[in-house]
Amino acid sequence: MQARRVTSTHRQFTVHIFIIGWLYVVIMISIVSDSVLKGVLRFLFLGALPCGLWFWMTMRRRAAEKEAAASEKPADQDVTPRT
Repeated sequence: MQARRVTSTHRQFTVHIFIIGWLYVVIMISIVSDSVLKGVLRFLFLGALPCGLWFWMTMRRRAAEKEAAASEKPADQDVTPRT
């Protein structure tokens, strides 16, 4: 039996499902809070900030990967052909 290869797209989809579920739970916790202020603070500290941090780290990693891929291009591609 062959092992199934996990692609980055599959891993990304799984993380998105996890984040949607986490935000749903945090919203439900925020809704049943004693006061509006407590609900907003719980949503901010348990939902928005962690998801924002994850998003920032993901975008930073993707930018670094693009930069690394761009620097790996051979220098010959930038030279104009001789006529």
